[in-house]
Amino acid sequence: PGGADLTYQLTLEDFEQAKYKHEMSNAEKLEFAEKAKEMGTQYFKAGIFDLALKKYQVLSEYLEPEAEEFDDMPDSDDEDKEKEAEKSEEKDPEHEKKSQQLLLAGF
Repeated sequence: PGGADLTYQLTLEDFEQAKYKHEMSNAEKLEFAEKAKEMGTQYFKAGIFDLALKKYQVLSEYLEPEAEEFDDMPDSDDEDKEKEAEKSEEKDPEHEKKSQQLLLAGF
């Protein structure tokens, strides 16, 4: 009847534990991040901004480099060359435009 309380009993029959971030390969992390981005975009378009933000935060976490990826750090000469290249890119209006687009896209 209308207005009656219903009680459901659910039984979980199967469960597969997802891999932790540190257990994933770079390809798996990228795939996971792409799915998080898609979900975030869907939530954003639906106006559910708090959930969209959470998905975009997950996305950024999975795209951050791990500490062990820095084992082969370049020497200071290489770092100086990279800094000079970054400065020249910052002056490039096209690079600036692309950076703005990435920021707006949630990266």
